[in-house]
Amino acid sequence: MSATNSHVIIVVGAGPAGMAAASSLAKAGHEVIILNRDIKFGGLAEYGIFPAKLKLRGGLKKQYWELLQQPNVHYFGNVSVGKGKDLTVEDVRALGASAVVFAIGAQGTKAIGVEGDSAQGVFHAKDVVYHFNRLPGFGDRPFEMGKHVAVIGVGNVMADIAHWLVRYKKVEQVTAIARRGPLERKYDSKEIRPICANMDLDGIAKEVARIKDRLATVGQNADEILKRLTDEFTKCEPKVSDTKMGFKFLASPKRILVDGHNRVRGLEMEDNKLEPKGSDTAAVGLKQYYEFPCDAVVFAVGDKVDETVGLPYKNGLFVTNPNKTTNDPDDALFQAFDETTGKVVDGVF
Repeated sequence: MSATNSHVIIVVGAGPAGMAAASSLAKAGHEVIILNRDIKFGGLAEYGIFPAKLKLRGGLKKQYWELLQQPNVHYFGNVSVGKGKDLTVEDVRALGASAVVFAIGAQGTKAIGVEGDSAQGVFHAKDVVYHFNRLPGFGDRPFEMGKHVAVIGVGNVMADIAHWLVRYKKVEQVTAIARRGPLERKYDSKEIRPICANMDLDGIAKEVARIKDRLATVGQNADEILKRLTDEFTKCEPKVSDTKMGFKFLASPKRILVDGHNRVRGLEMEDNKLEPKGSDTAAVGLKQYYEFPCDAVVFAVGDKVDETVGLPYKNGLFVTNPNKTTNDPDDALFQAFDETTGKVVDGVF
């Protein structure tokens, strides 16, 4: 590419998405300036991958180091962008780059939205992940979990949280709580290898038997599901604790129960049933409630973008151009869009 066709591009964020964008732009011959909130680059590759996954972390770090050594890539860490931060969106745009690419991920956390969610012993999964990855500001915080921890969610984040609780904190019991049934679990089987030796097989069998009739109403066979669930408990890493790991299915937390010191003592749960929803199922509350004792609650229910950044925002997402094109991939998917003016935000992606 000739110098006349080269541009200066600012990439905000140095996680996997930001580094991938910077790499592509640098290979195309552009001058790339990376602004990152943290001193270290990597984002979730640095602070979101479980510390024991050395091969994955090491491979990504090597790629990123090689990128930052390119003469047309310039990295500036400890620079936060947003309202009230080191630079606002307007400040970054005023620097005069041809384009600004925001690759900052979902830095906000979804509201838990249940009574008692500010009690001592209630945590968001992202904060726990930052803690065990030693992100500055999180690494030294106390995360007192007690003996029995309820983790809301059954995805890969839950598996990482349980990994830490079982093999590092070595609590007595961990229960993953799911609104739907065991067939709808979302974690990858390989992600539970560090904890599957701690699975409470008797307890899991009883739990599936408890909801057998409700599974049958949507054509699910409890015995087959139990076998599929437990067949995944292979290639388990050797136990290092006596922690019991289990599940509670077809259950929605409705309220955090606290003691006289505003400390978690349990959850008020609602029983659910499954109803068909297209090719999937949906959880529907039965208005039957019960108490579930636990000492701490970790909500692994996903994240949302940070509305305080200063980009067009609506319903938990940054707003992109609704006027689709015929390009593949569609340019509109990446263009910031101001709904008040009805126009794209020039040069911001």
